[in-house]
This record gives sequence, structure tokens and C-alpha cells, in this order.
Amino acid sequence: MTARRKRPFFNVILPTTICLAMSCSQTATPPPMEVAKRSESTGSSTAVYDPDPNHLWNRLYAAFYLREVEDMDSVPVTLGPNVVDPPLGLHSRFLLDGAGFITCRDILEEFHKKRGHELISDPLKRAVLQRDLWAVFDVLQGVIPSNFFLNGGERLPKLTAEQEERRAALSLQIAQAIKAVALPRSELDRLPNTYILAVKSGAFSSRPIDQRSADYLPSDLEEADSPWLEIFPPESGPRTKEGFLHTEIVRGRSVFRVFAKGPASPEGTGQFKQWLEQMTKSLEARLGAKSGFDLNGEEHRQWERTMKMLPVGSQFVLLRRMTCLDPDMNLVPTRVVESIQIRIDGPHDNFNADHIFEEFAFDRRLLFAGRQGGLQPVREGERHPAAYYALGHLVSDEEGQVVPLGEFPRVCFICHGTPVQSFSFMLSQGGQQDPEKVGKRTLRWKMEQDDYRRLRDLASTQPR
Repeated sequence: MTARRKRPFFNVILPTTICLAMSCSQTATPPPMEVAKRSESTGSSTAVYDPDPNHLWNRLYAAFYLREVEDMDSVPVTLGPNVVDPPLGLHSRFLLDGAGFITCRDILEEFHKKRGHELISDPLKRAVLQRDLWAVFDVLQGVIPSNFFLNGGERLPKLTAEQEERRAALSLQIAQAIKAVALPRSELDRLPNTYILAVKSGAFSSRPIDQRSADYLPSDLEEADSPWLEIFPPESGPRTKEGFLHTEIVRGRSVFRVFAKGPASPEGTGQFKQWLEQMTKSLEARLGAKSGFDLNGEEHRQWERTMKMLPVGSQFVLLRRMTCLDPDMNLVPTRVVESIQIRIDGPHDNFNADHIFEEFAFDRRLLFAGRQGGLQPVREGERHPAAYYALGHLVSDEEGQVVPLGEFPRVCFICHGTPVQSFSFMLSQGGQQDPEKVGKRTLRWKMEQDDYRRLRDLASTQPR
């Protein structure tokens, strides 16, 4: 029996902290990742933008969003195409080596030569294809998020001269395709509020039931007199520019908003507001701590004590919405929902078991069919990437292997021992909802990033 090779990645997993241990080891070049084969069983699943799976838009989408990858146990896994973010890592084997590179290059060339941007005029489909290509462009730029509370991050082997040339070529092709499908701001502003469509569809429960049901979508989240408070990232201290961690991980292509509500009881709202005031004071104490924001001093212990006082039944929502680009490559936030995470706090003496974790993922076929606001709930036991390892892109080790999939909602427990830990690192203060506040901050941050400047430059280059 052959001994399993020891993996140098993710050596230690703690309840609320993930320690990554990665190195640029001198190993043999791993084989490139391949575009997944389109068998009879998967052909219909790639019919996203058009009923014909061989339509140019579907083939372009599948080239990036249907992939055979390898996990850290050297087990092949097929990911996509019905995923929020591209199943691509920053490692060169995903896009810059072998048949994978050739397939992507050729389909982009075909899209350009056949004026693929003229094949579909539907504004929603054009906006979503642009969003899908933009995510791939950012993966190609190879920017590694700082992983604020993950105590580590990815490290990539240095690209060869040939790989650098391939990266430049694909980046140019994708940038020009992004510009070609761009919509005027007026059309982007008219894209539907898909959260409201999901609520009105009647497909989801308006009250939480249990973990197995996992179909609770708050119907009052965006009402004019909504009881939900909005949680804003701090204006001082760590991460003051980008705000929420998620913003950096997806490179500012989405606007994330956090909402919170107390238990559904006569005294629940008052208890929750008192707790929130104490959390704000704890945050201010941590920001002013001489020992530093993250060190385990008295201010940090006060913070932890306050977190444990969260009223049972409190609810939290993380709402992610799509941002697009107009023909001048200006950033335009939309009301199209990409994902929703919901956490409902249970008794604190049982760690995870009594909390409810719900998640809704962007489903393009449902969206284009006008069903359920394009949202599909993630079911209990469904195979799912762990923690943040598929947000924005796939986190991979120095050999291009990815973290094995786990079962939902157990994969959530890695970071979120209790629902409040879903935002506790970033909590500033709760207040009345402001639909534009976080969005403006996200856009400012993105405009300062090199990957965005590079996209603008390439998009303005005259096509060959």
C-alpha cells in the first residue's frame, strides 16, 4: 500500500481561525487543469445563456465555469457550471498551461471574430456574462487577498516567460469581451431587484423553520419600515478602506451588506439593541487598545464576553449584489443578488448544533427564466466548498490542488462557531439602512486597485 503524501497546506484548523501553511516548494510541475468534458449528462447543464448548449455564449461560459480540478487528496473533482464564482485558482495550471489555456484562448478568439457580443441582446444576460468574465479577468491578475483573520494565504510559483505572455494575451481578450457586452448605465439601473422577485415568487418561507428546511428568506428585509438594522464596517482601525473582508476577496466586484435583527419576541428588539450598543463599545475599546486590535488583551476578552451575550434567536443576513461596468468601464452597482447567507443564533451552550445556517446561491438559469429571483437554496448535506475557499476564486496550494469539499452546513462551522462571528471582526455599529453607503465605499476601493486600472487600459486597446 502506497503511503499518502503529506500535504503542506492547511495544517491546523481551529474553530474560529484557519491557519494556512504554504510554501513555494521546488516540486515537479503539476499537470494543467482541464476544461471538463461535456458528456450527455452535463450537456443540458451548460445551456445557461441559450437553450442550445453549443451556442457560443454557453461554450464561452463553460470554458471557465465547468472545470475538473484536483483536491489535496489528489482526488479529481468536477466543479460547475452552476457556481457563483469561477472554479479557478490563481495557480498557473488553471488557465495558463496545456489544453485549458488553448481552449480558453480559442473560444475568446471565436467570440471576437464572430462578433459574439451581438448574438444575445437581453440586458440581464449581457450583464451576467460580463460579470462572469470579469471574475475570470481578476483571477488572471493573480492578486492574493490579505486573508485578514486567516493568518496566512496563498503563495504562487513564479510564472515562466511563456506563462506571462499567455496571461497577458488572455487578459487582453477577456477585457475586450467585457467591454463588448457592456450596457449603458441607464440599462444597468433598470436591471431587476432580484431579492424582491425572490420574495414575491412565494418559493421561500417568510419565517425560519429549521436547518433541514433551509428556505427562509426574510420578506421584510428591504421594506420601507424594515425592522432590520444595517451593520456598517468601521470607519477607523483595520480594513477601513475595503470594509468587509469579503469585498477584498472578490476584488470589489460585488457589494456586500450586513443586516441584523433581534429575536421575534416583545422584548427581543430592545435586548438586541442593548447588546449592539455593548458590542460597539467593545469594538471602540479594541480599536484603542495599546496591545493592538487583534492581540488577546483585556479589551479582546471584553469583546468575547459581550459576543456571548447575544440574545438567542438573533438573526443576521449577508447580502451580496452584482456590480457591472458601463461602456466606459465605470463601475455600476446593480440590484441583482449573487448570494445570501443567513445565520440564526441558538443556545450558546451547544456551539454549532442549535444554530441555523442558510445560504442561497445565484442560479443563472432560474434568473433568466424569471423564477425565484434566480436564487437556489443550498440544502443540508449538499457538497460545498469550505469557508472562503471558493469565494471569488478557488484557494489552491503550491501544486494547484484545492481544499476537499465538505457538507453544508458543517463547512460553515470552520469560521462561524456562532452566527455573531459571521461579522464580529468587522462590526462597527448598527443603524438605519443606507442602500448606498457600503456601495460607494466598495467602488472607491476598487477604483484604487491595479487590477481595475489594468482592465480599463486593456479594454481601451484597439482589437486586432
